[in-house]
Amino acid sequence: MLVHLPIGILILVIAWTLSFEFKKKKVPRSVLNFTLGAAALTAIASACTGYLLSRTGEYDETMLSRHQWLGISVASMSFVFWFLFHTGRAKRRSLKLFSILILILLFHSRSVGKLVGQAGFEPATT
Repeated sequence: MLVHLPIGILILVIAWTLSFEFKKKKVPRSVLNFTLGAAALTAIASACTGYLLSRTGEYDETMLSRHQWLGISVASMSFVFWFLFHTGRAKRRSLKLFSILILILLFHSRSVGKLVGQAGFEPATT
């Protein structure tokens, strides 16, 4: 379940940022530094474990390649966002940056659905 952790953390950061922007307040810098750092580290770890899983040969190469590059994009953007916030270079760009991240996450989640469906995994029903 490591693969879900960075996505959840990034959605949390986006929600915090939008909530604080709506209230015309700033998210505490220490909170963003820690949370974006955690997202970046877990995204990199997820990309690594995803790479290992891809080597099993159970997935269509075309879908796998697209999914792999979207995963690398999420990990890279997470690290870039953490660096920009950590160094104080993202003051007025946070909403634009998070808009880009939301788009990448949407494309990535769509590719996850296709990849998981292609591998024969069905979502659990209750």
